[in-house]
Amino acid sequence: MSNARLHFPDQSHMDQVRDALWRNYGNGASVMVGSGFSRCALKARPGIGDPPLLPDLAIEIHKRLYPESSGVDPQPRLSKMAAADRVMSLAQEYETAFGPANLHQLLQQLIRDDDLLPGESHSRLLQLPWRDVFTTNWDTLLERTLHQVTNRPYSVIRDMDEIPLANRPRIVKLHGSLPAQFPLVLTEEDYRTYPTKFAPFVNTVQQAMMETVFCLIGFSGNDPNFLKWSGWVRDNLGDSAPRIYLAGWLDLSHHRRRMLESRGVVPIDLRQHPLGQDWSGHQRHRFAIDWVLHTLERGRPYDLTYWPSPIKQPYSLVPEHLHPVVEVTSNQPKGEPAADPNNAEGSLPEKLREVLSIWKHNRQLYPGWLFLPAGEERETLRLGTDSWEQHILVGLADLTVIERINAVHELVWRRGILLEPISARLESAAEEVLKQVDFQNRSIEGVSDATID
Repeated sequence: MSNARLHFPDQSHMDQVRDALWRNYGNGASVMVGSGFSRCALKARPGIGDPPLLPDLAIEIHKRLYPESSGVDPQPRLSKMAAADRVMSLAQEYETAFGPANLHQLLQQLIRDDDLLPGESHSRLLQLPWRDVFTTNWDTLLERTLHQVTNRPYSVIRDMDEIPLANRPRIVKLHGSLPAQFPLVLTEEDYRTYPTKFAPFVNTVQQAMMETVFCLIGFSGNDPNFLKWSGWVRDNLGDSAPRIYLAGWLDLSHHRRRMLESRGVVPIDLRQHPLGQDWSGHQRHRFAIDWVLHTLERGRPYDLTYWPSPIKQPYSLVPEHLHPVVEVTSNQPKGEPAADPNNAEGSLPEKLREVLSIWKHNRQLYPGWLFLPAGEERETLRLGTDSWEQHILVGLADLTVIERINAVHELVWRRGILLEPISARLESAAEEVLKQVDFQNRSIEGVSDATID
């Protein structure tokens, strides 16, 4: 498949989020999780439906408000697009008619939090090094994922009073939380008064948007939650409001995309993914989230504590239907072959040159410690050096003088970081090869510009 076929127009924007997430300087990245991400949850038992999105809630509320219009399919009376726009007004009508307690009870019945279990995507999301994780979801899927995430000690904030007490990274529940953290923000009045009643939450999100690269996942382009939050930020920060990245299967028209961009929102629309049109309708949003997670995971830099081993990739393979996913190439050590020259292809000198080239590459990436710390990597280096030293010393005669000097240098350097004495044979080989150096004239075999590593 040609590179043109595999071009994703919004890749550069996704790269901005990925690089900010993993870089060691700067303030990193934060994420806000919407209801679409809950579609990645597992079902506690057979027969459980998908968790509802806001349009689904609007349709259910509409059916209860106007039962005479409910049939087998209420959507002719209230389409999904119209439901997304009317969910807040319908919730307001329901609360006015039946009271806030009944509205909360209805939402709890529709969300069915106890019927859902955290999926693999929830664990993968929280294992990424986010500065903070914000969510407008009422379910507890993120909180129930924490026992699977051992590398990130998240604090959970459900109430404004907990903000000063919680350490980063934090999971911040912005719109309430089941089963009993009320109100569950949904009505027009909730949204109208939110910036005043919940000013600490608004300030916390604004601070994250100002200090970090801010990404939204699980929202649609017309999601009321997303539109309200981006609007509040623009109202308070004006022209200094930073750009917000909105990633997922958005299916944006040209005009809606331009509208979002004019509001400081950068869409990363997976509808434009080169294989996106092959994704089945009910899987598109899940595949889009999966692609985003694979892309973010592959920004992980090389962990120097693994030196001299190559990168140990904890993330999963990318399914064919998600390609392309950009692999970030980092300068990392190369795998050192086992010492078995007799069974290897090529002559002994060729094999020694290959091994010494790898050793040189890995030495140049050494983190600079005075010596290699004890552990599995130190033992690996020691065993590799022990097994190759005898073969290198035997094969020195078949190498050029420069190659001999470099070979001895690699062996001596490795013994140094291992805090081990050099052997008598290596000492003798070093003395012999140094006789070929004219120190007074700074030359080797009459060559004054000889390069020694």
